[in-house]
Amino acid sequence: MDVSLIQAQANTSVAENLQRRLAFQSERLSAEEKADIREAAEAFESYFLQIMMREMRNTVPDNGLIPRSNAEQIFTDMLDQETAIETARAGGIGLADIIIRQMTMEYSTSVPRMGVPLRLAEIEENN
Repeated sequence: MDVSLIQAQANTSVAENLQRRLAFQSERLSAEEKADIREAAEAFESYFLQIMMREMRNTVPDNGLIPRSNAEQIFTDMLDQETAIETARAGGIGLADIIIRQMTMEYSTSVPRMGVPLRLAEIEENN
């Protein structure tokens, strides 16, 4: 018997089973809970983007020709914060969507060819 054929059939069967379970899990969340998860995920993404912008700005050397005041530093931090918030609201870099999928367990049905994901194995063990 061909081992790859058996593996493919097992992956398909497991993927279908996982899809049914995860659909049920997702339906148990209320609209308010989903909105809270989205809000938290967008807040995390905006914070991540703000840190990323600050660190990118820190890589630019200060030439010393025009000294930076404390007020300018505060303004720059506030600008980065608002830019990050608006970027996250507009879709950002996709981090919020990944967090939402993870927290609501809304995965696709595709299973990696090399084997069953660890998460799937954990679900199978618990049932």
